Amino acid sequence: MKNLSKVLLSLLLVTALFLTACGGQNTSDDSSDASNDTNQATEESNDANQDAEEDEAQEPEENSDAEENTDAEENEDAESADVYNGTEGKITVYISGPEKMINKLEETFEKTHGDVIDIYHAGCGPLRQKVWTEAEAGNVHADVFWGSNPLIYYVLQDKGLLDEYKSNEEESFMDEYKVSDANFMITNARYEVLVYGKQSLDKENAPKAYNDLLDAKFDGKVAFTDLSQSSTAFALCTALWEMNDRKMDYFQGLKDNNALIVPKSKSVAEKIQSGEIEAGIVPHDAIFRLNKKAKKEGFESNLAFTWPSEGAIQIERPIAIIKNDARPEKNQEIAEQFVDFVLSKEAQTIMTNFGFKSVRTDVDAVQGIPEDMEYTKINWKDAIDSEQLLRDEFKKIMSGNN
Repeated sequence: MKNLSKVLLSLLLVTALFLTACGGQNTSDDSSDASNDTNQATEESNDANQDAEEDEAQEPEENSDAEENTDAEENEDAESADVYNGTEGKITVYISGPEKMINKLEETFEKTHGDVIDIYHAGCGPLRQKVWTEAEAGNVHADVFWGSNPLIYYVLQDKGLLDEYKSNEEESFMDEYKVSDANFMITNARYEVLVYGKQSLDKENAPKAYNDLLDAKFDGKVAFTDLSQSSTAFALCTALWEMNDRKMDYFQGLKDNNALIVPKSKSVAEKIQSGEIEAGIVPHDAIFRLNKKAKKEGFESNLAFTWPSEGAIQIERPIAIIKNDARPEKNQEIAEQFVDFVLSKEAQTIMTNFGFKSVRTDVDAVQGIPEDMEYTKINWKDAIDSEQLLRDEFKKIMSGNN
């Protein structure tokens, strides 16, 4: 009964952690040693009550035809952009991410600037769908959009819906996080890591490379997120596809190895925590916070992770001001100030406390992320063109219709 109670407590913990940060909506949102010793990366322990996962809700399937702009559509967009939906002196910010972190950033910004922002906080999938729907109508209602990955930003760029503002804070960025081909900026980064259950695997037998999950010893013991239901999974699959010469062999290998396909990354963590399966792929910051929460609750988490030897897949989180010529000058000023703040040393330090990697050179690294870690970057422009192909082929393989 004692062991059963521990398992039930673990399941309740993981479920609670994943329900609120990215999945909710709010308008006002090396090894097991590395995963357990999170220190600075998770010193804000209350954030562990928020969902650590991004991009968890199903998104609209955008095809290339919908993204191509005719001259008529561009004129229609320009006319719609002449309408401003807000009020002077207060801007609207669309955000996805851990709610505790967002609340802390809003509180810190408004201590200096006053009550000047309204936050629309939603799950990454629903938020992207909202932005996409409004973009198709030519009038995104947000002043600032802070999302989960660059894919939709390049689409917005092509539609002429991103303001040209570039913050001077970029001068303090590491070179790899400076964006020169679009009007958005990177706020932070996260990595897809190999997560395993410590009760069933030790360090020696834990997966050390993404391809290890295809080994026969993991037959029926791996969970993988369905890319049709998660933007995080789409980013992961895009990178794995690129790493395997743009072939679907990796996903066929998962199918042949009887991988359990689950709707969300949180489900991968839940099933590893409970011991139902042994391994999977989950963003690193989620595991940081889950393990911190377990420690605070007085029991040892079953979750540990390794940094993939191929190079951990990196997912960048952008921010941009939406272009709107009808925006009051005061609101444009507030929007620029908020973007500057998010990219500042002060705000970046707050984000590292929640496990995210800072893009600045003058912010301390998150403890637990190796300084010399190799990582894989996604070509987001290519991802736009390959999105529908990946969705279709993944569905064929996992349904057995390939």
